Amino acid sequence: MNTAFIKKLIALLFLGITFNCCAQSAFDPVYSPQRILSSSTNWRNYLTHLRLWKEFVGYDTNGKLLSKEVFLKKLTTKSYMPLWLKTKDTDNVRYQLYKIDTSARKIVKVTFEDQIADVYYQYKMEGNPYPSFRFVDAKRHVYTNTSTSGKIIVFNYFFRGCLACNIERPALNKLAAQYKDRKDILFIALDNDQEYNNKMFLAESSFLYNVVRVDNDFMTKILNVYKYPQNVIVGRNGKILKAFNNDPNGLSIALKYYASKSPTSD
Repeated sequence: MNTAFIKKLIALLFLGITFNCCAQSAFDPVYSPQRILSSSTNWRNYLTHLRLWKEFVGYDTNGKLLSKEVFLKKLTTKSYMPLWLKTKDTDNVRYQLYKIDTSARKIVKVTFEDQIADVYYQYKMEGNPYPSFRFVDAKRHVYTNTSTSGKIIVFNYFFRGCLACNIERPALNKLAAQYKDRKDILFIALDNDQEYNNKMFLAESSFLYNVVRVDNDFMTKILNVYKYPQNVIVGRNGKILKAFNNDPNGLSIALKYYASKSPTSD
């Protein structure tokens, strides 16, 4: 056999192996799907690492790029899980769809199906104008779309008997205290519990948000809120930036990002 031909063949084989290795490493998961789906405990722990509300690069099962909306919508079909991929840049978040078999669906069914439905709905909220409002807090301060224009608003939706709401409140207070000198950032908590006095609640809870009481129709029919707690960031232009279910850490990360941006870049 011709020596030159053999050398070319070896070179081609080497390139093929190199390309294949690179392709595989480009989609190396942080945790193997087998490990993630080996038990309900591992699955729940894995969920705590996911940040699907962030901007990320998404791929289908074959490595094809997907938009965030398409990626999230695929997850709502209940046939896939997001596989967190390794990256050298910690700010560059990447996920790949991973097909879930029938046995694994029993592990992910309840926790993830509810979570991803919320994430997809909240993603669709982004960019929409916040509904028209007029709120009055316990100190008789009035907040409207017009009076808050040009400011970032951090909304918390809660009710007094909500255990999860009470658990996350210290983290929310810490966040409000962190930005107390920022006159361009407002913290407003909406409560639809009609059975108590706002001033009494504030004295009992030491909540650092501006608490306003709203009726149930506004929460359910206007804001479409049925789960508590929820947190929403509204930009200076009155449009929704991000929304979260019971995720004060995610709220803190997102607010830090938006608070650092110039007033004209929402």
